[in-house]
Amino acid sequence: MRTRILFLTLCAVFFSYWHYLSRDAEQQRMEAEARAASLRASSIHPPVGSAGLGSPMLKDYAKPERTAQQDLTDLGRVLSNYTLLYKQSQPLPLGANEEISAALMGKKAKTEPYLKPTDACFNAQGQLIDRWQTPLYFHAQDRSRMDIRSAGPDREMWTLDDIHRRHDGRFVRQEELLAPSLFESMRNYR
Repeated sequence: MRTRILFLTLCAVFFSYWHYLSRDAEQQRMEAEARAASLRASSIHPPVGSAGLGSPMLKDYAKPERTAQQDLTDLGRVLSNYTLLYKQSQPLPLGANEEISAALMGKKAKTEPYLKPTDACFNAQGQLIDRWQTPLYFHAQDRSRMDIRSAGPDREMWTLDDIHRRHDGRFVRQEELLAPSLFESMRNYR
């Protein structure tokens, strides 16, 4: 009889210990799933208080010791990072400068502002501008690839001093900015 009671007691202790361990493992699994879900949610929507997350990338924007090409490269990185961070069906609008600016400032997509309105890349009207204070022109290749064009030092768009950065990071040469036949006729005219 004592052996049977001892055996049943040991079985009860073993079962209790096993139940305790399996419950702890289940709780750890649920906590790990909750952490993973939280990480996924934070990659879709940045944490509250992340306003201006992209601003540090433009801290040297339009500074005299840098080039306009460097400015457009930095701005291209901002657009790429914004697109990666805000994984929406259409992260950047395919429209005008003002719509892209509004999205980056968090005015359209109901997201935290990625850039601050006080960043050097914005004018008082909320447009993205180049170092000569001229609004930039954007040409969307698709929902995540954007070409950027600056009017250049003459502040006139569609002239030979324009600076054009393609979505792939390559800069278009001045000769390529206008149609080749038009460029040839201009060269012969001089």
